[in-house]
Amino acid sequence: MSAPYAGKRRMNVLPKALLLCCALFAGRPLSAANQSRGDREFERAPLRGLRSFHVVVEDLDPEAAGVGLNRDGLQTDVEVKFRTTGLPLRDGTSPYYYVRLTFLDFGSVVTWYVTAELREEVFLPREPPLRRVAAIWSAGQIGSVGRARVVEMIRQTVRDVTDKFINDYLAANPKR
Repeated sequence: MSAPYAGKRRMNVLPKALLLCCALFAGRPLSAANQSRGDREFERAPLRGLRSFHVVVEDLDPEAAGVGLNRDGLQTDVEVKFRTTGLPLRDGTSPYYYVRLTFLDFGSVVTWYVTAELREEVFLPREPPLRRVAAIWSAGQIGSVGRARVVEMIRQTVRDVTDKFINDYLAANPKR
């Protein structure tokens, strides 16, 4: 007879596993190498002219916190990357660099998906006109590793996705 918790855990893991599968097969290229130059330019265009950013890391689920990850640590990793590259940070609401971690703990192996987006208020010319916050740039990366290295590897994944944003931002805003 199985423990009552085992069934609940399976029910909790299934939606997250489906989310990770959707992230993998959503039709997005998994690397910049799979994209043409025109696609990259199209992705970078909304970053032109932006001068400062606010960083938001979504609250982590309890399983992620249980292995030693914390939102403040991830937030600091992103902010340090921005500062060391010279990207200006500020307080405020828009635009903001948003990081989300989807986390699955399978016991000895942990799988995750890191999503990063630059979100900004946009204007939709409708009747009546609408203002909404929308993702104007996004990237993601999936990973899986044994429990012993999970914190190190997730933090590295967040830094890698942030590096992709920084590279795109700098390419869209060359120094004059």
